[in-house]
Amino acid sequence: SVPELDFELIALDWNRDGGFPGALGGTGVEGGAQRLREHCGSEVKLKESLKSIQVASTRLLSYRAQASTHTNVALISHYPDQFQGGYNPRDVF
Repeated sequence: SVPELDFELIALDWNRDGGFPGALGGTGVEGGAQRLREHCGSEVKLKESLKSIQVASTRLLSYRAQASTHTNVALISHYPDQFQGGYNPRDVF
């Protein structure tokens, strides 16, 4: 939040829907995201972790949309709507 600009920045992470499993890391869990999968312990645990981050991002967005008094809000989200099940976070505001 930047009070002088009446500005708030909100970052979202929807990698689970946008990139899992085939495009995560550019080439999927067998390629660019292999170390990420290994770090989580399995593909299932990685998917669960990504889902929990997605849920937290969505909750944060919903909360800020209700609570924010700023007239300028920037949303950062890596994927276009079609990779997020048609979900567009700008629609919340």
